[in-house]
Amino acid sequence: MAHPNEAVVLRFLEALPKRDLETIEELLADDVVWHWAGRGPLSGEYRGKDRFSEFSASLGRMIGEPGAKHRVELHDIVANDEHTIVLWTRIAERGAATLESPGVGVYHLLDGKITEVWVVHEDQYAADEFFS
Repeated sequence: MAHPNEAVVLRFLEALPKRDLETIEELLADDVVWHWAGRGPLSGEYRGKDRFSEFSASLGRMIGEPGAKHRVELHDIVANDEHTIVLWTRIAERGAATLESPGVGVYHLLDGKITEVWVVHEDQYAADEFFS
């Protein structure tokens, strides 16, 4: 039987590409901290739902450009009482740029809410370049 935190993160991941703001809002703690690794324009730490929304909108504009393609293929998800770890590959095209990068998302949860997230690409340099 899957851990309940797995279901929370899967709901969140399903809501993101749909821009289902009601579900995203429901699943994030008010003081959520989002870490995007690297040195690109999206890299950094975003504290609180408002800052996460700004980050998400910036990412959405990039992957939503005309002709852009973006998908994340989930490979595995492991959950316990405090963390859920998601292994994935991001496959994207934007203009002449392409990205196919395995990565990991580490989600810290408390009381059914996502409180902190770390997103890391295997080839961080390629991800930084793609999202620049």
